Amino acid sequence: MFPNSAIKVLQILASLGLSVGMGVLALSCQSQTDAVVPDSGQDQEDSDGIDSDGIDTEGVDTGEHDSDGSDTETVDTDTEDSSTDDDLPDDDIENLVQRFNPRIKFRNDNQCWPMVPIAIGECGTIDEFKMAQDDIPVYWEYFYDEQYPGQFLITYWYYYGQQDACWAGIGAHGNDWERITVHIRDEALVHVVYNQHDARYVKPAEEIDLEAGERPISYVGRHAHGNYHDQRSTSIPGWENCFYWKDPRGPDLDWDPPLEYLFENADQGWKTQHMENSENPIFRNRPHEDAVCKVDGGHAVIGDVGIENTCKRNPPELQDEQLKLTDLFKS
Repeated sequence: MFPNSAIKVLQILASLGLSVGMGVLALSCQSQTDAVVPDSGQDQEDSDGIDSDGIDTEGVDTGEHDSDGSDTETVDTDTEDSSTDDDLPDDDIENLVQRFNPRIKFRNDNQCWPMVPIAIGECGTIDEFKMAQDDIPVYWEYFYDEQYPGQFLITYWYYYGQQDACWAGIGAHGNDWERITVHIRDEALVHVVYNQHDARYVKPAEEIDLEAGERPISYVGRHAHGNYHDQRSTSIPGWENCFYWKDPRGPDLDWDPPLEYLFENADQGWKTQHMENSENPIFRNRPHEDAVCKVDGGHAVIGDVGIENTCKRNPPELQDEQLKLTDLFKS
């Protein structure tokens, strides 16, 4: 609705025989708010288990959800809502994006490797990845709130053409988007948000492995490609690997990916395509709208088996799933 003052302005102008576009007036009446990225999708949640050492192992990855940790509702977006070359981030933002770009670590026996999204639905091999890894971008976006100067949320998106089954056909699907979000305050890393399946958890920077003192390290799940702050070796091959926290992960192969702004050229190529199973991030609600965790992450298989409370991994002050990632600015 327009404020009364705006309506009076319209009435006065109308009495003078002038015409004013409602869209222009609406824009002039908006307050200067915090969003700096295009609003172009629908909220998507993540949820994976608890400890890599086997604690809380009931959660099972059934493959019936977005493995990047997001709800599957999406909204068609007009390309006019997406950023263009005219509103690309400035050099200061890009410097932060480079500095805190997560260092990704895979097991050598990882199933299906990152690739450029033009190869939609394919399962990339390790040899293909090694040959092309310097040309496979990670897509990033950012958010800030001018009420909290010096603070940013930067999200990095990773694409896998296929997710293989963790065991006996469970969890397999095409198109697999994963992501990590970092919280920066005064050019220092404060929190890292690790996403898996349909949920996430948050770790303070002082509790995770860092490269060069500031780049967070993420260990990628062998099957579902979720991002975790810790490693886990395979103890019993088979069904156990399907549990939320049990996907094996380790440090065998490092990836230092190139970066591309998600909304650059958003009206071209794969960025215009909807994707099955794990939707193109262009068409989702922005990550800063996500909850910090989920008390019922995952999907029930039998009874409550398969449901995990990812909030248990968060610091005590961030164990309320009603909190959004934007609430990290207040922490």
